[in-house]
Amino acid sequence: MEPLRKLLAPPDIPELQAKGDVEGLLKALKRKKDAKTREAAAKASGEVGNPRAVMPLVAALEDPVLGVRVAAAASLGKIRDRQAVEPLLSALAGGGGLVRSTAAAALGEIGDPRAAGPLIAACQDAEAAVRQCATDALGKIGSAEAVGPLIAALADGDELVRRNAVEALGRIRDPRTIQPLAAALKDPGRQVRRSAARVLGDIGGAEAVVPLVGALTDDGVRVRCAAATALGKIRDPQAVEPLAAALRDPDRDVCMSAAESLAAIGSRRAVDLLIEALQYKELSAPDSVIESLAQVGGPQVVARLIAALQDEDLGVRGGAARALGEIGDREAVRPLIATLEDGTLWVRVAVLEALGEIGDARAEEHLARFQDDKDHRVRVAARDALRKLGRTAMAGAATARK
Repeated sequence: MEPLRKLLAPPDIPELQAKGDVEGLLKALKRKKDAKTREAAAKASGEVGNPRAVMPLVAALEDPVLGVRVAAAASLGKIRDRQAVEPLLSALAGGGGLVRSTAAAALGEIGDPRAAGPLIAACQDAEAAVRQCATDALGKIGSAEAVGPLIAALADGDELVRRNAVEALGRIRDPRTIQPLAAALKDPGRQVRRSAARVLGDIGGAEAVVPLVGALTDDGVRVRCAAATALGKIRDPQAVEPLAAALRDPDRDVCMSAAESLAAIGSRRAVDLLIEALQYKELSAPDSVIESLAQVGGPQVVARLIAALQDEDLGVRGGAARALGEIGDREAVRPLIATLEDGTLWVRVAVLEALGEIGDARAEEHLARFQDDKDHRVRVAARDALRKLGRTAMAGAATARK
């Protein structure tokens, strides 16, 4: 009885998958009286990804059990064999809603241009899930003929369809889409607005700047972040002042995105506004502003940061010192040494740290004066800086010996 029981027992699908046993999985796919096993075998065949499973999975698209048909369609998408295109197109045209949506998604994974026309038609399907998968698939195929239907899908009643249409247009990157995507920045769905902002940054173009500037005040934080980042990709000077205003955004991520985009633009005005922002009491991401200034770098930025060491605002002085430390230009050493006389604790600590980062031996005696300072933070900063100078000196000596 025991051998017979083993013979009749359902196969161990996870084990067959782990072994990559395609023949075993295909055998399990044919178990007529065991729909659960057939469905599991269909799913596992897609995970294994062997092309030998394509035609058996195509046959499984006609299985009487819905779960098996859906699993077969999904697995054909994972294997990505073009032999499956025509059978999947048939499933897209004549299956139930779940089969149609899965077939649409699978066709997108395969990416065959033959599917573009039927997928465009599926953008009008009565089922939202089918339209969602069809719009996404069209973006993956990247057919220019899909641009018009995808623009039309931006007015779909389902938010995810609209979002997928935006993403699809972003993949196709046709300049004709800029105005419709700009209009999508006013969509009632935050997902749609966020995607539209991101895609406009990827496509670029001066036409996108004004709508993206408007999105900097969107009520959705992720939308504002995406708009700020997009403006940095486009690098249009018109965006400098609005991005500087976004540095005051109460959300840290928005402030960070605005600072990074101002650095990407890198104009004189952008740098000046980044320096000016260091005095904002409501600045939520001062570190990002400092890092952005360091990212721009260059002699002109260094000169303006050196001048900012004399600013009346301690936030500007301290931030300028930290940025100079990150840039590491030795032109800043003497001005930083002079700033050690600044009576403000935070500024002095920032200067000590900056001198340590630059690692110039001229600072050593000045740093030594503060290693026994009465304030713990000053002492720690001075001693850390001196240690860094020591390592720099040893590295320099080793290089000289070579």
